Amino acid sequence: METEDIFLAAPLPAPQPTPGCLVCGALMEQWQQTRMPNSPQYDPSLSTDCAVEIGRHPHEVLKQRQKKQRETEENEERARRARRRKN
Repeated sequence: METEDIFLAAPLPAPQPTPGCLVCGALMEQWQQTRMPNSPQYDPSLSTDCAVEIGRHPHEVLKQRQKKQRETEENEERARRARRRKN
């Protein structure tokens, strides 16, 4: 019997709440409680919902700046990995 390789995705990074926003802060606290398997509030579906809501909570200018910063950091990390592979 032939088997196929299984590729698991890396865990998603933590959501990025907007500093000083009470809504984002409350959602972040709920996300932290619901994502830990040993927590009584453990609920992976609710954890995902919280992360999505944090990401969609409107703080456009700041969120765009944070997204650009994350993209820059990810690109720098990819470049570092590529250089390591060449060596």
